[in-house]
Amino acid sequence: MAARYQPDALVAVTWMPGASVNDSHRFWGRPEDVSGAAMVRSLTSQMKGADLLAQTAAALAATSLAFQDREPTYSAELLEAAQGLYDQATSDDSAGLYSNSIPEVRGFYSSYSYIDDLAWAAAWMALRTGDQDRLKEAKFYFDQHMAVEGGGEGRRFDYNNLVQGVGYLLAKLDPSNKDKYMSPIRDVMKLWLSAQSSISYTPKGMAYIDSWGNLRYVANQAFMGLLHNKMYPDQSQRAQVYTCFARKQARTMLGEGGQSYVVGIGSNPPCRPHHRAASCVAASSPTQPCDCTAYFNTGCNPNTIYGALVGGPNQNDEFTDTRWDYQSAEVALDWNAGFSGMLAGLAQNSFSWDQCKSAGMENGRGVVSAAGSGLQGNLCWHAVLLAVVVLWLSWNF
Repeated sequence: MAARYQPDALVAVTWMPGASVNDSHRFWGRPEDVSGAAMVRSLTSQMKGADLLAQTAAALAATSLAFQDREPTYSAELLEAAQGLYDQATSDDSAGLYSNSIPEVRGFYSSYSYIDDLAWAAAWMALRTGDQDRLKEAKFYFDQHMAVEGGGEGRRFDYNNLVQGVGYLLAKLDPSNKDKYMSPIRDVMKLWLSAQSSISYTPKGMAYIDSWGNLRYVANQAFMGLLHNKMYPDQSQRAQVYTCFARKQARTMLGEGGQSYVVGIGSNPPCRPHHRAASCVAASSPTQPCDCTAYFNTGCNPNTIYGALVGGPNQNDEFTDTRWDYQSAEVALDWNAGFSGMLAGLAQNSFSWDQCKSAGMENGRGVVSAAGSGLQGNLCWHAVLLAVVVLWLSWNF
């Protein structure tokens, strides 16, 4: 990893020199065709933006942890930058949302809370350093988020809803209180398994919560359930239910129903994902420009981005493999993050799909009984939830 970040300023970079965020979204072409210095927006002191500062501090701390043994000098550099950003994020001047300081991002990447981001950063810092003060701060921000921000949007894990991931990190750091900190995952899983709070299931069994990039949320929540299993290896009944949910959703993503939603993999995979560079022919000469002609080309992308998860079908399992349908065909790093975590968790899980079927959970949905024993099929089940990033929990943690 070659990225370097300054600890005292966070830079948001657009695609094109001098472009607005809106212009950068309209640009279609190869990244190597963009010349000149990129247009930047910076969060400096006196500007609100604790959410973005804290998430970046968390990302750097997590990356520092990954490099701690392999490249200790680089790891220390990342940690120093993370500390600087965290200090700025926790200052009174930064308390607030970055999208209020940089209003042009609204409608694209708006933010709705920031205390969960502070908890996320403090937890990653504590995990990296073992600093008990950081752990106390993470616990404080976790409690504040639940009390002041109400636990966030509450049905999903993404960059606007980090409490489930924070809870997992705190449970690792303080196992004696893991029941408290793992409760957000249990609450959210209850909602998903019972199809409540506008969460539904398609005829082929795919969980459905949002029309834009639905499968990112599905993969993320399956990942959260598998992390819960990792924290409670002895709770086999709940673990089986969470595992079967993840296995069913993974099978759906990989084409169990006849249509894969992972580029280049599975049954009938999509070949026209909404991805600029993938849609462009190789730039072997200046006479081969890439523009909106490539965007509207009805053929498959000339470059296959193997393993990229697309947004997926609608609530009726209808999917059109077209580049301009960005809600269904778009790909993104944060979509593949949870997808990768889900697959890593399933690779380590010994409860097979055949066992799921034998337990009556071929649809991927079972009941976690109040007594904690016994499996029941979906016909008996009605109940409750889910919540973000970005940088994500490595399965090795």
